[in-house]
Amino acid sequence: MPTAVILSLFTFVVLLATALLAALGPQTLSGKVAPRETYTYRGRDYPRSWEIGPLPPVELVFESTVHYTIGNSRGALEWNSTLPSGGAVVHLGPEQRPFTVSLFHQLRCLNIIRTSIEAVYADELYDEQMSHHCMNYLRQMVLCRADTRLEPIRAIEGGGRTVSDVGHTCADWTVVYEAAEQNYREYARLTSS
Repeated sequence: MPTAVILSLFTFVVLLATALLAALGPQTLSGKVAPRETYTYRGRDYPRSWEIGPLPPVELVFESTVHYTIGNSRGALEWNSTLPSGGAVVHLGPEQRPFTVSLFHQLRCLNIIRTSIEAVYADELYDEQMSHHCMNYLRQMVLCRADTRLEPIRAIEGGGRTVSDVGHTCADWTVVYEAAEQNYREYARLTSS
């Protein structure tokens, strides 16, 4: 498969995921149902969202970057560092039940798709079922968020088009990372004895 096709495919996936992440605003993580005081964390008795407090809005302008590339070791290192210490898992409730946080699930899926594209390019085996799951999951998350932010389109050389750099109001994901790091430290402390 030609490099240009692979890079175009990966760029499409990254833009799709970027739109998804842009759509994540404070209103999407707060939920519409008032949280209860306590949950057992057994069966389906757990909150819809991880209750870590408000996620302040932050302005973000999406722009091209030399980071998170495909097909080189630097990009692989950057993609492999997108998850907090505990990976995509947090442990909640009295029995430390494991959950994945949607934000981390999405980032993990982007990395799985990246490694799959690199494997196809190198004519290596990859987990096709996991890649399919990730593409479908990210597609569903983009549709779920239904971001209606208008993004002006500009022409570029060669007749192509691209979305110009516009600002988005996003939820401050650093709050989620900090809470995940704290959760991992607490889980490690509880399970180390």
